[in-house]
Amino acid sequence: MNAREALLHAIEIGFDHIEIDISVTSDFQFVAGHDYWAIHHMPMREFLDRPVRGFWPLITGHAISLDDIIKVMREHPFIKVMFDCHFSFREIVRAKNERDYNSKGLSYIDSFTRKFESTDIRQRAIYEVYSIEHANALINGGCSNAMLWIDTGDCRIREFEDINQYVLALSHLPIRRVSVPARLLNQQIVSDFHALGIQVYSPGWRSNRDWHRARAIGVDFVTVDTPFPNSFFEEAAIRIDVFARHFYQRARRAFCASQICKHGRS
Repeated sequence: MNAREALLHAIEIGFDHIEIDISVTSDFQFVAGHDYWAIHHMPMREFLDRPVRGFWPLITGHAISLDDIIKVMREHPFIKVMFDCHFSFREIVRAKNERDYNSKGLSYIDSFTRKFESTDIRQRAIYEVYSIEHANALINGGCSNAMLWIDTGDCRIREFEDINQYVLALSHLPIRRVSVPARLLNQQIVSDFHALGIQVYSPGWRSNRDWHRARAIGVDFVTVDTPFPNSFFEEAAIRIDVFARHFYQRARRAFCASQICKHGRS
């Protein structure tokens, strides 16, 4: 759940790296939200007036805009935020072809990153984009915090069908961060990226066994769905949309237990 409550709770329990999904409204305002297609068809005022619903219908939170997130980052100078740029998906950019997508998509990303140019939090914002061209252009434009999301199975963002093709393509480019789903990684792939000086970020590690495997194969940075001590990895981030689901599942169990007691059942 990309809500204000989820963001503040993640900070409260001690996570200093937080991933937030960013979408764009119909009046071209950036907001936190995963459902990028629905958000793109409503104005910002309508979006902010609607409750953000969690995994369980009885849990709701407050929508949050990019300006609100920047304010929270200023109030908590120790946190870094990884912005998952859903607004750069092809369905939103509506490009005629790949060349048009690279051009239009970059204009969206430029508008977003410009929000941080005159702020003191610029170095604490990481931009996760879905095109090699976009990541490369950001870096060549002086933005060192670009990260390329790689997924060979997602037709919305897939540029190659084999992850080794990505390794080859990035060998002569300045991209230094990639985010790769756990299912695509093994020790050899991580080593190949490291040989190019590229850090490997990865979501999809959900248990102690997964986390031990991630560390064993050399993953630099994990994005987790449930909380665990930050000291497990040198760096760890929490995805607030999925973490809130876990947190509020526990809240619902407590609520249900109280209702059972109230009605005299054990």
